[in-house]
Amino acid sequence: MCIMGVIWMNCLEKLRKSEKLTQAEMAQTLGVSASFYSKIELGVRKPSRDFLIRIKENFPMCDMNIFFAELLHVTCDK
Repeated sequence: MCIMGVIWMNCLEKLRKSEKLTQAEMAQTLGVSASFYSKIELGVRKPSRDFLIRIKENFPMCDMNIFFAELLHVTCDK
């Protein structure tokens, strides 16, 4: 797994917990299934553009740069 992937996974979990939401509540807030959200938070799936837009719309204080840092740094295993 990519180092930056671990960072954004932790960021998602930290955001969710700071809002005192369960994974199911966070999923509902973002308009996705609990299963889909869980897979993103666990790093099984990468967040889509639409998913990132939903985060920014619902949590405008969230710094979205963390989700794009992977594109700027080649830190992933091939």
